[in-house]
Amino acid sequence: MAHLKKRKMANNGHVWYVEFQFEGRRIRKSLKTCSKTIAQRALNKYRVWEDEGNLGLIIDQKKPISLGEFLKTHLTHAERTLSSSWYHNKCLLFERYLIPFFGEHTLIKNITKGKIKDYRNERLKTISNRTVNIEINCLMTLLRHAIDRDELEQQALPRIKKLPEIKGRLRYLEVEEIRELRKAAENHSPEINVYVMLMLFMGLRSGEALSVRWEDLDMERRILHVAPREDWIPKTKTARIVPIPNELFDLLELRLKKPRNPL
Repeated sequence: MAHLKKRKMANNGHVWYVEFQFEGRRIRKSLKTCSKTIAQRALNKYRVWEDEGNLGLIIDQKKPISLGEFLKTHLTHAERTLSSSWYHNKCLLFERYLIPFFGEHTLIKNITKGKIKDYRNERLKTISNRTVNIEINCLMTLLRHAIDRDELEQQALPRIKKLPEIKGRLRYLEVEEIRELRKAAENHSPEINVYVMLMLFMGLRSGEALSVRWEDLDMERRILHVAPREDWIPKTKTARIVPIPNELFDLLELRLKKPRNPL
């Protein structure tokens, strides 16, 4: 008998599905609603169709979609929900590794557990377990998105175990390495020098350092505001205040005297 299933979504919400048996196959169809009341009404209709033997008439016979075709939809969605840096990384992962291996014209329903394991084994020859986990998770996110959009059946989703990750010790720069890094940055350009100093002395992430603007600086209080903007969201997705150390303050003050200079 047809019954309801609830599935969690990436945005911490959920969506209701109806699940039933048809010709020996388990079919799960998204009801595209988070309301249990609406889902229950839809379930009642499915049970009527089930009693009348008409379930075959409402099973979607849409044309299977290829990885390349659905990737466009997936990346459009990702651009709206991810930070710019992670969206860029996702695009590169598909362009450089996933698409060349699985094939742009491969149907997403044909991306099997065996093929994903082959990809994993091939990538393990050159990269760490953690990086492989990130790449496979990127692919699995696309497949789950395909299920949410009724482009793939739930039962077709491969179940892949995460590889164990060995946490290495944290490595800090030696004093001599810091000197060499600062010297190289100073010799390169004023912009690169500020960029390196923001990460080195304030602990900013690469994307945060690249996104700093003059208006984020409060030179009077010697603090930097790291906060989400319309065109950029930090990894933590929350605002924070970072004190500006003396060495970096002097450098910023010097550049501030030349207003035409970008940060």
